[in-house]
Amino acid sequence: MNQDKTLHQRMSDALWYIQTSLDRAIDPKAVAERACFSLSHFHRIFKGMMRETLGEHIRRLRLERAAVQLAYGKEQVTSIAFNAGYETLESFSRAFKKMFNMPPSTFREGKQRLRFPDTPSNIHYQPGVLPDLNSLPRNHEELDLKIKKFGPIRIAFIRNVGPYKECATAWEKLCTWAQVKNILHEDTLFLGICYDDPTITPANKIRYEASIIISEEISPEGEITIKEIPCAEYAVSTHYGSYEGLEETYTNIMGHWLPGSGRDVSDQPCIEIYKNSPEQVAPEDLVTDIYIPLV
Repeated sequence: MNQDKTLHQRMSDALWYIQTSLDRAIDPKAVAERACFSLSHFHRIFKGMMRETLGEHIRRLRLERAAVQLAYGKEQVTSIAFNAGYETLESFSRAFKKMFNMPPSTFREGKQRLRFPDTPSNIHYQPGVLPDLNSLPRNHEELDLKIKKFGPIRIAFIRNVGPYKECATAWEKLCTWAQVKNILHEDTLFLGICYDDPTITPANKIRYEASIIISEEISPEGEITIKEIPCAEYAVSTHYGSYEGLEETYTNIMGHWLPGSGRDVSDQPCIEIYKNSPEQVAPEDLVTDIYIPLV
């Protein structure tokens, strides 16, 4: 982690890398490295700050550049399509029409001049010019966020690989085992250890650990695995409502709070602590504490 650069400077470095790499395949890991973040954390930070995903940002810049080439150049539409990363003229035409409300040929024939649509953040970018990150609009919803030390804790868990919403079986197995062991109490903490960002990791590869805090005398057994999570600092915010909205809260923390905090996220997984469960309350009444690991 490069401690000599601010988050805004590191993001600017990543944006410049994208801007100067539009003619070739762009590896998201290489972009994240420019900002000195792990890939999963970087995607959330990028979306929070730029109000569009990394993939959307790259596609938009390539299409905007294509529009400039159509408006001012004489290059064939097919060549422009290939340079924008599209394998066929048909796929390029569909994407171009979706963004500019007309096919490329009509855009060129009408001698359109850079009438770019609003980006997701309602900011107009000039092709080839990086945005001023300090001027980007923020989500002004107040975050009830605190910095806390958490750990060390010893947990028993079952790992689930697959969509986050399909981890019920892991929880059922863990809770059944814990009930047999008579180690579930009113103050037992139920945790989800979340390794991956569902917006970038394929659904069938997402790693999640359904976990409970246990005492020293408990040993691993069958599918039940034991490990200790060391003490660390976390940015902690509470999410109220359905689990479907958790990703929006993550993005709000990463894109709104983090840039002005002077802090960096570490490469450790995020932790969710569930204050109640879908078996106890309606989805809108769920309460989840989100722990973002800090360097």
